[in-house]
Amino acid sequence: MLKNINRQFLIAARPDGLLKESDFDYVETSIPEPGDGQVLVQVQMVAVEPALRGTMVEDTNNPANLQIGDVMGALAAGEVVESNNPDVPIGTRVQGLFGFADYVVSHPKAFLFSVIPDGVPMEAALYIFDTSGLTAYLGMAHVGKPQPGENVLVSGAAGAVGSIAVQLAKQAGANVVGIAGSAEKCDWLVNDLGADGAINYKLGDIDAQITALMPGGIDVYFDNVGGEILNAALGQIRLGSRLAMCGRISEYENTGPAYEPSNSANIIKFCRHMERLMLFDHQDKFPAWREAMTTMIDDGSLQYRVDMLDGFENLPRGLIRLYTGENIGKQLISIT
Repeated sequence: MLKNINRQFLIAARPDGLLKESDFDYVETSIPEPGDGQVLVQVQMVAVEPALRGTMVEDTNNPANLQIGDVMGALAAGEVVESNNPDVPIGTRVQGLFGFADYVVSHPKAFLFSVIPDGVPMEAALYIFDTSGLTAYLGMAHVGKPQPGENVLVSGAAGAVGSIAVQLAKQAGANVVGIAGSAEKCDWLVNDLGADGAINYKLGDIDAQITALMPGGIDVYFDNVGGEILNAALGQIRLGSRLAMCGRISEYENTGPAYEPSNSANIIKFCRHMERLMLFDHQDKFPAWREAMTTMIDDGSLQYRVDMLDGFENLPRGLIRLYTGENIGKQLISIT
């Protein structure tokens, strides 16, 4: 049933250092009307990820970045409550780039818009079918391509992308080690996701921890954090290694000079393939991935864990939690 207002969080300020709740403005507006071929979606659940902060900064090289006063963008899922498109009738569960809002007008041809398959929980769709699952899939299946017995290292392994990357590498028969920031997260990686080992970077001496678990060196490195952890990994890659460059959360809130890894020369010496993971470059692979993931969810071969907050008012807080390391798995916010 439609509410009388459409709650939204707008971008109030460009983030400077640590992301703050004051960087967002809460507003109430009227509910939009869908145009020809469009649908009105009532959002029920919002997913946040570290890269969202990057859409808030001023970037003249990226005209797609958000402006002050724009609705904060994010992937979300909900139900179609009005439809001017026969392919997406009222009652259809959908997901897409709906943002921090109760209601949004969208179109089936919009980027990342998709119908959630029957039987797939909404939280699974936002974890596995959204950018997290797709990015992990691209990083392992099309960049890392781990082989049985190879050493695969995943940083940010207890996050949404990393936790899927760990499982995909294990399914390929690799020896997989994940890097995380607490004993609880490391236990989850080993005991639930099947990693062969885990590194708690907060215990220090990351180089020694990598050597202890991967004495022969690294064949595939899936990077979610950048900074000193990336440098440590580069120091131990071996000939023919592949690097999947996903994110650098350790540097997103850095206001000083960018970190320059001292071991970057090893990329030239030892790396066979290095690639950024940008979904815009691989839209043709989305349907196959979603079909494969539906099967894996059904047969239980892919585990997922969500960190759920309740309440529309907690949308900014949910995003901020990603940079403090509070969440385990995918950070979702239920807003209904």
